Amino acid sequence: MPTIPIRGLDEAMLLKLEAESCRAAKRTYFWLKGAKEVSICGALGQMINYFRKKRNAILKDSELTQEQLWDCVLAATREQPQMEDREVPPGEYNRFRNFLNGRPAKSDELSDWLSNARQSLDLVLRGNMQGAIWGEEALDEKEQLVRREAAAVVAKRISGFFFPRPNDQLSFSGPIDSHLDSTWLFHEELRHYPHPCTANEVCGELRSLAYDSMRGAACKITRVSGGPRFPQLEQDGKLSSTGLATIDAMRAGVRVTYVYPKLPKGCAATEAEQSAKRFQYLVKEESKANPLRREAVDKLLVAVDPTSSDDSDGVRRWAGQYLSPITLFVHYERQLPESTFHDRAREEYLFIVMHPSKMGMRLVSLDNHDRSDFLAWARAFVFEPTAGE
Repeated sequence: MPTIPIRGLDEAMLLKLEAESCRAAKRTYFWLKGAKEVSICGALGQMINYFRKKRNAILKDSELTQEQLWDCVLAATREQPQMEDREVPPGEYNRFRNFLNGRPAKSDELSDWLSNARQSLDLVLRGNMQGAIWGEEALDEKEQLVRREAAAVVAKRISGFFFPRPNDQLSFSGPIDSHLDSTWLFHEELRHYPHPCTANEVCGELRSLAYDSMRGAACKITRVSGGPRFPQLEQDGKLSSTGLATIDAMRAGVRVTYVYPKLPKGCAATEAEQSAKRFQYLVKEESKANPLRREAVDKLLVAVDPTSSDDSDGVRRWAGQYLSPITLFVHYERQLPESTFHDRAREEYLFIVMHPSKMGMRLVSLDNHDRSDFLAWARAFVFEPTAGE
């Protein structure tokens, strides 16, 4: 069973893959084959095949076939090196091919494929040449090491987006909570949500926004809370994983705005206000070592008087409409120039409302009518405030 040497992808290639693939919007690609929903095992196989095809599209002169990938998986997992030259029965190739095409055998269990799928993704992203990556041949040893380490960080993030961390258990149901951050692919309910539900997915969305922003897109994130703490901070006031990813997005040029209610003097500040101001302070601290644009920091927070109103566009609006004491709204926006993003729609939006329920924090993706109403509200009270606000 001869195997082929596979070089890993470099950091730039991996960042492109991450931005395109580690998004909740990709769920339907993994879960659906045509109009038919596939099993968890089938979705896992389709995900691996998706990355194999993406790798082949990037490296057109180094195509990796399904059979070659399976040979390399077997060689990497075999405990007895002397057996490397044995012939692989055609049935094994067919079984792996069916798995990658989202049609595993009825007798196949997820446990039969989980370790092989993880090994497959690792081979597609990092190769089997002890960390060697594309384009490093002309570099000295020190620079090669730096490039390999940078690529390994991104490859690990991509793998962690789909697979559980070491010692984590797969979770197939239950509340959408932080312990599901690394296992969303295996959660029976999360597969139906077209928006990021876990912190891991929010980070993926933020990195995708940052990547598009650096390529010329105008990207914006608006977070609005009338009471609940913004989740970019942990309970102890430290930056969460999404907080750190938000700062990275700001550094890449994404415009971020936090909106909270402006209360009368003497009223206790809401958790929203406290967490927003704390986040701004931490952003300033982070920017000391790696400066951010001053405008981005200064315009990070907007306090809105919930009793005010506006009718500048002919429609009477109330500022408190989106300042509920129990909900948090998040709006992601991308304006994509055709010259760079010729294969995508010119505009992409994602509007989410989060509110508590008996099953933990519930997330709902709102439709275009709700989104248009929110944007009109934001123009009136956040980005183009009325006089005196």
